[in-house]
Amino acid sequence: MEKQKKIMLFTASAVLVFFVVGLFASDIIGFAVSSSANTCTESDGGVKYYTAGWSNSTNLGWKTDACLNTTHVKEYYCYKSGSYVSGRSTTYKCPYGCSAGACSYSKCSDSDNGKSYYAVGSINSSNLGSKTDACINTTHVKEYYCYSSSGNLLGASLSYKCTYGCANGTCKTLTTTTRTTTTTRQTIIPTTTLPVETCSDTDGGFVPDVQGATYGSFNDTSFNYTDHCSSNTSLVEYTCSNWGFVDIWSPFCQNGTQCIDGACV
Repeated sequence: MEKQKKIMLFTASAVLVFFVVGLFASDIIGFAVSSSANTCTESDGGVKYYTAGWSNSTNLGWKTDACLNTTHVKEYYCYKSGSYVSGRSTTYKCPYGCSAGACSYSKCSDSDNGKSYYAVGSINSSNLGSKTDACINTTHVKEYYCYSSSGNLLGASLSYKCTYGCANGTCKTLTTTTRTTTTTRQTIIPTTTLPVETCSDTDGGFVPDVQGATYGSFNDTSFNYTDHCSSNTSLVEYTCSNWGFVDIWSPFCQNGTQCIDGACV
C-alpha cells in the first residue's frame, strides 16, 4: 500500500513538472513566432529623404514621414535582418530645408542663362543666394551660373580670363577706332578672329619715317608684318596695340615727303 502511494505521488509530481515546463515552452515558442511574424511595408522603398512616404509595421504601426522643423525630416522605413523585420525611423538634416514631409530640392535661376562671359547676369540659388557677375580685376570676370546635380539646381561660379579685358561685370569686345587726324587707324587680328599672344615692333611704335617690322605669335603660329608703301604718298604702318593686337595705320606722308621702301622720307 505504501509503495502504491509513492508511485502515485511520483506520477503526480512528474505530471506537474511536465505541465509547468509545457507552459514556459509555450511562452518561449509564442515570442519566437511573434518576432518572425513581424511585418513592415512602406511607400517610398527605403530611406529617401527627398520623397514623403509612409510605413506600416507591427512594432510601430502606421507612420508618415514628417518635418520636425524647417530643416529636419523624420524618415520612417522598414528594416530587415535575415527573417527579422521591423519599422524604424531616422532624423536627417536637409541641406536646403524641409517641406511637406520631405527635404526640399535646391533651386537656381540665372538671368543670362549660363556661362555668358559677355553679358552681365545674376543668379538666385538656394546654396549661394543672390549673386551678380563681377570683374575680379581688369582682365578676369567672376561668372555665376546654375548647374544640376542629383535633382538639385545649384549655384556656382568660376573665374574667366577675358580676351580684351573686363569692365562692369562683363568681358569687353573688340572695337575699332578711328583717329580724326591725317592718320586713320584700324585694329586687325592676324589670325582672323583671335588675338596675338606676343607682339614686338622693331621701330618702337608709330614712326612713319622709319621702316619697321611687327612680329609675334599666337597658338604657336608666328606672324610678321613689315611697313610698306601703298602709294608714293601713303604709308601702311604696323604697330603693337596696348591690348595685344596688331594695329594698321594708314598715314599720308607729310611736309613734302614721299613714301619710299616703307617709310616717309
